[in-house]
Amino acid sequence: MQSKTYLTLAAALALGAASAQTGTAPASPVAGTTITNTATASYVDPASGTTLSSDSNTVQTVVLPQPSFDIVFTDTTPDGGTQNAVDTTTRVYTNATPGAVIETPYTIVNSGNVALNVAVTPATGSRLDNATIAYFYNTPGGTRTPVTGPVAVPVDDPATPEDEGQVRLIQVITVSATAPQGVSVGASPEGSVLGTGVQTDASGAYTGGNGVPTGQTLYEEQTVAGGAIVATPARGTDLQFVRVEVYTPVLVNSPETGSETNPPSTTTPPTVPGTTAPATNPNTGQPLVVELEGDEQRVRVPYSTTPGTAVFENVVTNNGALVDPVNLFPVNPDGTPWAYDPATGRFTSPDGDVTVRLLDPVTGAPLPTGSSGYPTLTVPADGGTATYITEVTYPPTTSFSTPLPVVIGVDSGLDAGLIPGNTTTNIILPPAAQFGNPAPGVGADADPTDPQQTLPSGTTTTPKELANVGTYPEAYTVSGYVVIQTTTGPVTVPVQYPGLTATGEVVTVNGVNIPVYRTPAVAEKTELAFNAVVSVPANATVGDYPLQQSVEGEYSGIKLQDNNDLISVRPTGDVALAKFQEGGAAPLSANGISAPAGYGAGPAYALPGAQINYRIIGKNNFNAPVQNFSICDSTPTNTTFVSVSGGGIYSTNGGTTWSATAPTNLAAGQKVCVAQDADRNLLPDALAPGAQFTVNFSVRVN
Repeated sequence: MQSKTYLTLAAALALGAASAQTGTAPASPVAGTTITNTATASYVDPASGTTLSSDSNTVQTVVLPQPSFDIVFTDTTPDGGTQNAVDTTTRVYTNATPGAVIETPYTIVNSGNVALNVAVTPATGSRLDNATIAYFYNTPGGTRTPVTGPVAVPVDDPATPEDEGQVRLIQVITVSATAPQGVSVGASPEGSVLGTGVQTDASGAYTGGNGVPTGQTLYEEQTVAGGAIVATPARGTDLQFVRVEVYTPVLVNSPETGSETNPPSTTTPPTVPGTTAPATNPNTGQPLVVELEGDEQRVRVPYSTTPGTAVFENVVTNNGALVDPVNLFPVNPDGTPWAYDPATGRFTSPDGDVTVRLLDPVTGAPLPTGSSGYPTLTVPADGGTATYITEVTYPPTTSFSTPLPVVIGVDSGLDAGLIPGNTTTNIILPPAAQFGNPAPGVGADADPTDPQQTLPSGTTTTPKELANVGTYPEAYTVSGYVVIQTTTGPVTVPVQYPGLTATGEVVTVNGVNIPVYRTPAVAEKTELAFNAVVSVPANATVGDYPLQQSVEGEYSGIKLQDNNDLISVRPTGDVALAKFQEGGAAPLSANGISAPAGYGAGPAYALPGAQINYRIIGKNNFNAPVQNFSICDSTPTNTTFVSVSGGGIYSTNGGTTWSATAPTNLAAGQKVCVAQDADRNLLPDALAPGAQFTVNFSVRVN
């Protein structure tokens, strides 16, 4: 009888010989298979000379379990090596978006001779912070049954052409809806078999068990020899990782022209169907000026006391690999969107002062609201572009004087959250200016200064400053006038501005053409100094006369007034008095006063009893009224008083008291004073500048 050891060796030799002959390893028999063998001897019978044979007894060998298995990519992608880690695997899924489901088919191959229950779990080193994972049976017909416990993998039947020792699974990785862009997730299934040993009956015959030492764990491509696990390859060195790279949008939100100039270039606002754009400057009749510099557009808006609207043309460029339904919205400094009303398509700033609509450049309608709850614009991949219009309604420019930025954020519709990946800035530039007297720094003082003192025929020079405290350069028109009272009535006198350019245009005030001057362009945050010059008429009367000065921005239309400057005409002159007698000889004038017809300042001749008629004329040569004006005369010696007239009131006591009744009797040498009293208050009136007052005085020669 041959020993068991010998039979096992003989069987191994036989298998080796068969393998050498065919070049293919024969399939292992299933554990528990009984191998029977009977030997035959052939010989020549010495008695008969014939060939005879003799059979041996039959021996039986029961095949013991030899466990081994592997998990492989179903599509035969090699495993192990670089596939053992997330970051080195060659099985990579790119451009996955949040919420994406990535399926990878695997096959569990039973390469041993005993049925196995293989537990399948994500391998150590799987990266699932931003994903979830599950395993399903990949059954024919597409039915998905989740794997909830160890997978029963049958042993292959070597008697059939099929390989029954396989079970197909699907690993499903679901990217988190909040996965940040640019992160990667990944996993590999790892199989393990918990040992149940080798079970025998009372006779020692094999009755079951998977051949793995009881309580120990067998991993992929490991086997058992001599009752112990052969841990080659080591755990974790025969894995099948896949890596999923979350899509990183590459979006650029910019002015439509993409101009990057310094100093900035200018362009014309776009025409938007259904709106009044391009916005026209009512002061120039031309479209508003839009400055382009880098990623900014700045529009110079005119002066307004009511809300205004400006439009900008923006473009989104998608340099990513996927068509992107981007979200658009104005953002606060912290990146959060403004409040949005989908019903009107209007965003409102936190302070409520500014509203924004994002419009389709073709229809002029608000962009459609996407699933994010914000306007959506679909942008083609690989450098594709899409244009939109930003319509900004801003408050009256009287309420702000610094640039008003509106930052539009673009957020990929293919990533998690609502975070702008790129922005473009549209800026409203308001005008602002100050006009007045010189002041420290950039600015003008609106308070009045001391009056400019002058005499008639004099010239006054008043320093002025025009400060552009707005946000863009501008030229201004300047005009001014002053109404000065003269001895012949009020005269409107133009203000001259030496150093400024006369435009040739005029404004008419009181029938007088007032020339209009133009400043050079005054840069923002700078000021221009110049003088206001007035030529005072020669017959100007005393008084303080305010200059009426106006400034208007040629582009913005901002209007400024300065009516605080005064010209103070000082008094100058004298009072002239002339006395003429009727029939008097030349000269016919005295002290600059002309004699009335029939009168002269020279001698006259009269007989006793004849009446002498005097005409006394007083003239105010001052440029201001003279108060309490009166003319006095007395009866000459050798004459008798006849009458006095021409006044409103009369005094015979040197002005102590006055009467509205002219005296009828005056003693020789007695003085009478005569004055005007238009207001009838029995007090002498003032004599206006340049005015004359005439008194008639008559006596008779004794």
